[in-house]
Amino acid sequence: MKQYYVDRGGEQVYRPPFDAQGVDFFSFVIKADKAAMNKSICDLCLNGPSNQPGRYEMAIPYVMVVYNNIASLVSTDPPFNNRGHFPEHEGAIWTLVRDTQDEKLFWFHPYIFVDNSYALSMGREIYGFPKALGEMTIPTCHTTPDLLATDTIVVPEFGPNALASKQRLIEVKRQGKGDVALEILENLEALGTTLWSILTEDSLTGDLELLVHELEALLRREVDMIFLKQFRDVGNPALAVGQSIVSLDARLTKLSGVALYTDRFDITIGDFVSHPIRKDLGLPDGPIESIANFWVGFDMWIGPGEQVWPEGGS
Repeated sequence: MKQYYVDRGGEQVYRPPFDAQGVDFFSFVIKADKAAMNKSICDLCLNGPSNQPGRYEMAIPYVMVVYNNIASLVSTDPPFNNRGHFPEHEGAIWTLVRDTQDEKLFWFHPYIFVDNSYALSMGREIYGFPKALGEMTIPTCHTTPDLLATDTIVVPEFGPNALASKQRLIEVKRQGKGDVALEILENLEALGTTLWSILTEDSLTGDLELLVHELEALLRREVDMIFLKQFRDVGNPALAVGQSIVSLDARLTKLSGVALYTDRFDITIGDFVSHPIRKDLGLPDGPIESIANFWVGFDMWIGPGEQVWPEGGS
């Protein structure tokens, strides 16, 4: 039986839906390993908890390293629509997951970092975003993306005397000097066509059909996401309470600009046992050259979400 949520003084979990306004979305595409991601993401976070082996699988052997400047995040649900709005800076890994049962594609975020407690609390508690606090370096203007980075608290090696400390976890750096090589595109359709060309040259072959599906969704301005939402049990912390798989529909409501970066960008990911990003994604050692780099400016509506598993939830 569900109870009404108690809104206490100082409450940081506002009610959805939300409007994200003035979003600068910087994306850098890199090649990853589907087998590694199926194990570390699909099996660990989706198939295992729901006891549905093979239902969820990686759609393509690529991930996006994404940085967002969000000028304003505001609840649209009264009375929270009158309780202020919050800027948010975000760094995340975006992976594309296929639901083989319902033949749907979802974005899944194995790692995501934000710089304020409201964004963290609402993301984790409502939807299941695995948000953690971090400090993001993100350009204030899309024409100067020389450096984007995530600093957060990590544990280099586990052990009884291991000391957690703030370290550089992810860094995206433009190579070369001078002005940024920037190609302004007319719309999302032009971006989809360009990305299609780039990724086709990189030999996507058998994954092309799935990529077409997702590009078509992008052109319809649809962004579907899926999460593992869970809380540790207070009595037995090896168990979870309220564990569920949640989907979220988001929609672009306004497009303010699209651009493609033709400079080279190298991505460096730190090796920390607390954040095994390289292992989880099956990435090689050393800096990784991005395959495609782009920026999109938009506003977005973020819906209430839906419980996919266990069935019968809201």
